Amino acid sequence: PLALLPWTLAAKTAGTSLWIYHLENVLLNMAAAVSFFFLLEKLGNSVKKSFLASLIFISGTASAAIAGFAPNLSYPLLLTLMNLSFLSGICFLGTNSKSHLFCHVFFFALGLFTLETGIGFVPVFLFYVLFVHESNIPLEEYCSNHPDRIRKQAAVLACLYAAVFAAWFIMRRLAVGGG
Repeated sequence: PLALLPWTLAAKTAGTSLWIYHLENVLLNMAAAVSFFFLLEKLGNSVKKSFLASLIFISGTASAAIAGFAPNLSYPLLLTLMNLSFLSGICFLGTNSKSHLFCHVFFFALGLFTLETGIGFVPVFLFYVLFVHESNIPLEEYCSNHPDRIRKQAAVLACLYAAVFAAWFIMRRLAVGGG
């Protein structure tokens, strides 16, 4: 699905010329590293630590692409989308903003339609919400101070995740001939 989009755009832009595929790979890996930097910073890391971790991250993704004959554009695209979803999800938890909620679900859906491994994002995000978010306040105290907000956010996220999963499942089933 979306994993083929970068390849299709490259083929339409430059045909069989290899420069476009390399450029696309570099740009997608840079986008993944930049979104990772902002996510780390939002999680409370210093600018220096976030930069160093992003530098290590991009060094690893760059060397992994060298090992193969063709760059795998799916993983940096998935990482970028999931980093942006996580970042906007954190903003939603803090502000209860509908635009942050929309971005969170939108980037999650795009990530899921990029690679199936995007399914793993939901348990990771829920783990963050339950055990890390507002970590300076015990979970019981945070929930008792904000019970209505927590219930409403949880209900909204559950409904939207279910809608995205249902759409993904139906489209996947149709694509593989089971529907």
